[in-house]
Amino acid sequence: MNLELSSENIRAEIEQIGSRLLFSSSLEKLEKNVLELVALYPHPDVYRTAMRFFRLRENTEKLRSFGWELLELLPTDQEAQQILAESYLSERKLDKQDKKKAVRVIDSLWQREELNSEQAVRYADILEDIEEYSKRMSEKSKMSCPTEQQPSVASPTITENWDSSLHFVTLRMTKYTVQKLFRHPLKVLMLFFLCVMIKNLMTISKSKQN
Repeated sequence: MNLELSSENIRAEIEQIGSRLLFSSSLEKLEKNVLELVALYPHPDVYRTAMRFFRLRENTEKLRSFGWELLELLPTDQEAQQILAESYLSERKLDKQDKKKAVRVIDSLWQREELNSEQAVRYADILEDIEEYSKRMSEKSKMSCPTEQQPSVASPTITENWDSSLHFVTLRMTKYTVQKLFRHPLKVLMLFFLCVMIKNLMTISKSKQN
């Protein structure tokens, strides 16, 4: 197959779909065109177009399907990560398998600090539901905490990671304090002590830096 010609055909087909989207009176027919294009050209730009189209159509199942197809070809594609993460974060009833898949894309946004407070709390809920919350916090602490082999002066990255971890724990404490204080007092207490511990370690790191 002539790759240059194929790319030109893909771009032309995508442009046609964009034009039809503006003027078409039949979204069902346009959906058929999108699916035919995907079948004909398994290409990142085609999967991206399909993902965007089904996002507009509010078809979560197909949005996720083509979003994951795009990530299979471009694992670090930020648009796919963003759209998939939002689709999982906005859904309150996810099964365990979907929650595990959700973590794969939401964690990328969390690491880039692109989650708002509400999304961060929802992400913490998902981690807790699949029993990954403690593991993630432990990994964050190991990554951030200076070891004997590291220099005694804390780097800006370490301080930023402590701030990020503290913010995450604070969000969890806020949620439990407001919604589950009387139902889960032990968890609230554990989160409180964890928050104090992280704050103390941040103070130590900053004092070493100074």
